[in-house]
Amino acid sequence: MANESTLIDKIATLAEESSFPKTLPPTNGTKLLELRDAGIVIAEGATEVKPASIRASASFQRQFTGTFAPSAELPCYGLSQGLVPMLMKALLGQATSAQQIAPDTGTYKHEIRVLEDIPYGKSKGLSLQAKLSSGKVFDMVDSVVDRMVADYAPNQELHLNFFLEGRLTQASAATLASLTAPVQAPLKFSQLTFTVGGVSREISALNFEINNNYAKDIFANSDKRLKFLRGGHREVVGSFTFPFVDSVVYGLYDNWREGTGAELVAKFEGVLVQTNFKYTIQFKFPNVRYAFENIPGGGGADLPDGPVPFVALETSNQKEIEIDVINDEASV
Repeated sequence: MANESTLIDKIATLAEESSFPKTLPPTNGTKLLELRDAGIVIAEGATEVKPASIRASASFQRQFTGTFAPSAELPCYGLSQGLVPMLMKALLGQATSAQQIAPDTGTYKHEIRVLEDIPYGKSKGLSLQAKLSSGKVFDMVDSVVDRMVADYAPNQELHLNFFLEGRLTQASAATLASLTAPVQAPLKFSQLTFTVGGVSREISALNFEINNNYAKDIFANSDKRLKFLRGGHREVVGSFTFPFVDSVVYGLYDNWREGTGAELVAKFEGVLVQTNFKYTIQFKFPNVRYAFENIPGGGGADLPDGPVPFVALETSNQKEIEIDVINDEASV
């Protein structure tokens, strides 16, 4: 009987490679990336070429495969352990790790920061190994994290979607038979502390996107991509929503009219790592400008909510986003 497609078969792992391109075979990952029910999507991105020869016939005579541009979407959860911090480091470029937080000797803080001269796609890469529904394992080698989308709402964990671009895919020699699963539960909606300009606020939704805008079409004497270089400005945009419109929302609207912004901090804290500090993912936007499209408060008879779109900008001494992770791992 043929293999039936089952969602539970779709698992993935990642490994960071210290060279680009990576000499095959890729490094086998050891940790499981816990995927959401959407599973994993890998696109080959092959270009099929049909030369239009003139042979006294309206038919095509030849076809060949041109360039390959593989990509993958990884829908996962907000976990402060394992592969999620690694993906965040590859997204922004660097992480300062192994900062033990006294007095807890087994608790570590990782500061993940934007690096302008990002090494991923030039001298580093990620190897993705994925087991799909048929049981077949594939490698996507020399990968970069092009963008990340985060989504927060009541009655759900923190949802993250990572979008990867790679140089090549191949059938894998790995089996993914033994991977270490995350120990801690994903961070969830009720574990969020959200501040606007240093003042704690209650919100009903938060979503934002970090986009590296890599150039994805650099080919040279090969059907595989040469490198991944920045092809445009890095973009950090999003929105947060108040459950109803009040003077706070109108105050932010006035700030938008005046051209002033604020610092936004979204901090998710789980259970204690040891005695004093909790498993944490914190997203900090040091300098945002609001981007209202409509005057708040419309919506007819229903009680209107208060969405606040924003754009994150660089300051003289801080980039547009900073991510801090606290966990029990010495490195990410």
